[in-house]
Amino acid sequence: MTERAGRRTYADQVDERGPLDEWRKVRLEIDPPVATITLNDPESLNAFSIRLTGELRKALAEADADRRVRAIVLTGSGKAFTAGGDLRQMEQAETGPIELYEFIRREFGGVVQAIAATDKPVIAAVNGHAMGVGFFTALACDMIVASERAKFGTAYIHLGLTPLGVSQILATLVGYHKAYELCALGEVLTASEGAGLGFVNRVVAPESLMEEAGALARRLADGPPRALGFTKMLLNRAIRGGLDEHLQIGESIQPLCLDSDDHREALAAFAEKRKPVYRGR
Repeated sequence: MTERAGRRTYADQVDERGPLDEWRKVRLEIDPPVATITLNDPESLNAFSIRLTGELRKALAEADADRRVRAIVLTGSGKAFTAGGDLRQMEQAETGPIELYEFIRREFGGVVQAIAATDKPVIAAVNGHAMGVGFFTALACDMIVASERAKFGTAYIHLGLTPLGVSQILATLVGYHKAYELCALGEVLTASEGAGLGFVNRVVAPESLMEEAGALARRLADGPPRALGFTKMLLNRAIRGGLDEHLQIGESIQPLCLDSDDHREALAAFAEKRKPVYRGR
């Protein structure tokens, strides 16, 4: 425990997570030239706990380092791609804003940065709900193949939170006014609506999702690796050039929202199945 009673540092949480020497929440399968990474905690709807994000970053690093792998598919098991951050774990951690900042920056931001950093194409195969940081993770991938059952939403506003880097990517993709609508109202989009807005590449029947994503990954894997890597770099510079700075701002603001009465009211209202009453505190 830290000197400050009731508060745990990010390092304390990492210690409690334990070593990442076995796969508990993520599954990595390598069938050259494609690596498939599956978020594998269906009971929590693949929520981004500190264990899951640690294993996900490890899986991305291993796939990136494996010279046999030339394309990566990222998907989820069960009903969801991922429901987003494991807010219950973050609440129970009893951490302050500084510790929350470290958690968000390294665990959430770290996943997005790992996807962006690899030269290899990463395809999100979205099987179900991709909410909050799950939506952000899908948007960080190079292509999105979505099941007809997939749903996308920023979700943050319903918890009294800000949308981190989702706001930067959405504003670039769909324009300020539509991005504001999606972030401020927190509406959920279908796969077809995502395709209409331009961030979903393919919409397929649920039973065809992995076949379609795998075929697309193999097609990319047949391409010239260096040219594909440079293409990703150029497009990221063009579309997401300010993402690092935007993330730093969002990661600094989010802990303040997580420490607010409005956020606690949102969680209580969700648990009690009622409409939250926000008071701006």
